[in-house]
Amino acid sequence: MKKSTNILLFTIFLLSQIMLASCGSDEPEPIDQTRRTILIYMVATNSLNGYDTYDINEITQALQTCEINNCRLLIYKVSNSDANAKLIEMLREGGNVVTRVLQNYGISTKMSLTTKRFSQVLADVKRLAPAQEYGLVLWSHSVAWAFTRSAAMAAGDSSYREPKGFGDDSGETMLIDSLAYAIPDGMFHFIWGDACYMGSIEVAYELRNDTRYFIGSPTETLSYGMPYDQTVPCFFEKEANLVQACENMYEFYNKQSGEYRSATICMVDCSKLDRVAQICKEISIADKTIQTSELLCYNSSSNRFFFDFLDVYSQIATSEQYNALLESYNQAIVYKAATPKFLNSIILDPDKYSGLSTYVMGSSTVRNEKAYKQLAWYKLLYQ
Repeated sequence: MKKSTNILLFTIFLLSQIMLASCGSDEPEPIDQTRRTILIYMVATNSLNGYDTYDINEITQALQTCEINNCRLLIYKVSNSDANAKLIEMLREGGNVVTRVLQNYGISTKMSLTTKRFSQVLADVKRLAPAQEYGLVLWSHSVAWAFTRSAAMAAGDSSYREPKGFGDDSGETMLIDSLAYAIPDGMFHFIWGDACYMGSIEVAYELRNDTRYFIGSPTETLSYGMPYDQTVPCFFEKEANLVQACENMYEFYNKQSGEYRSATICMVDCSKLDRVAQICKEISIADKTIQTSELLCYNSSSNRFFFDFLDVYSQIATSEQYNALLESYNQAIVYKAATPKFLNSIILDPDKYSGLSTYVMGSSTVRNEKAYKQLAWYKLLYQ
């Protein structure tokens, strides 16, 4: 008995030395951990069906030539043409771009925008494509935090269904507070909303604990969305070049003509938003009267409620308050750009365009305000 105990103690000693050696600071990272994994969450069970194929073709073009730099690109994909939801990886093997199915979720009707499925996919991404850093692109319809989209988007669209918040999965959706809840704190280096109206202070603030950088458009986005052949290479640089990706998107649309010359983009450093929020709280919008008819508005329907963030506060803040807000806000905004007009109906004055929208209570429907009251931004300013 004593002899066997000594052998056991000796074995434990050897194992402990091995473990200590393996925990040294010079230990190389596991070979299966990449530098960066990008997830595109693509929900096309709606009128965008077909544009998913267009964007995947753009991604294929990018992967054929760009430097991979030990990065991986995954897509969660479901569409009207293929209701079998899958997590796929697009990668280059030899001189060809191939698609590999990593996880099959089966026929998923109205499941892709539940917190359960979203959380499951994120867990699968971390398990199947572990990385030092993660990026997320949200691909679908969207109306940011609200219930109703612009009437212009619904006009003449027989397949139109009213989405609420992010995404449209055969009529089902995910509100922004639910999206934020489904994402583990600090998981993403960046989140890019390739969908309408995502560029709002409310959305950025809701996601501030989930990502360092948030990118979105305060207006609608045209159906072609992000030019993936010009942005994916930026995501794959050794340090993700998000500013260049934003610039490439803006320039892509700014070179178009007519209504197609329509784009807005804004990149936010979410680590700087708490100071912006504190100043807004001190200004106390809840106690102020705002003339919304005079504000730059990013949705042109009769139900106007996506107002320019700085334009709102310029109307209600003292000079001292506004200067403090402007200073903190400029520190939070890494990049912003807008074409001169959007769909030839919204004039985007560069002196007024702040990059993000915000809401003014009393400007929209009871349904919208019910959704708004769930947001962290509302609770900060109105409670």
